Amino acid sequence: MQGPRDDNMSPAAQDLTPDQLMKRLEYFSVSVSTTVINSTLSNLFAKASADEAKFYNILKHSRRLQQEFHVTLIHRASSSQKPEIWEKYSNDYFQAITTVGTKENRQLNPSLGPARVRLERVVWDERVMGIVVRIMPSEEYHTGSNDWPCANAIPHITIGTVSPDVKPKETNELLARWMDGNEEGNGPKIWEKEIPGMKVLEGTVKAVMQRGK
Repeated sequence: MQGPRDDNMSPAAQDLTPDQLMKRLEYFSVSVSTTVINSTLSNLFAKASADEAKFYNILKHSRRLQQEFHVTLIHRASSSQKPEIWEKYSNDYFQAITTVGTKENRQLNPSLGPARVRLERVVWDERVMGIVVRIMPSEEYHTGSNDWPCANAIPHITIGTVSPDVKPKETNELLARWMDGNEEGNGPKIWEKEIPGMKVLEGTVKAVMQRGK
């Protein structure tokens, strides 16, 4: 199962101008530790009932857990609905690559800043699993009350989907049903499990480029 795109780009892409790179932006996200997420889930479901742990074990044994984990802040597909958020991150990215310079920054994927992600609750049905999170500014890097706005109604980390036919974006639909309290009215039963202590992870805000570009 694919996680975020690799930071490295092809030699041809490395020769692009900043304006050309801007056209290849796909989404902005907060990357978090794969090791910590996997450890947190493993410990959580090791203490769960067989019914609660069933879907997690299906994902794990079928290799359907994400290889890397991130919180999507905004996807290009949402740029017309949330233009102010897309513009903020696009401007941050443009400033970063023009300040560093594409010659010196060969990966073309500079950090836009640190963030903290608080893990609150795992939510899942028979198709997809996600973690509801709260995005917070880093203690060392804080410029305002809403440093890292998120276009999604409920910020989250997608943990995995049951098959390639189920896309990670379906986590948004799951969480919308969960918030409505409509666990069984319009879809599969929804399960949830609180993460003890609401663990806080350090993360990095970065841009992700379109695949194959």
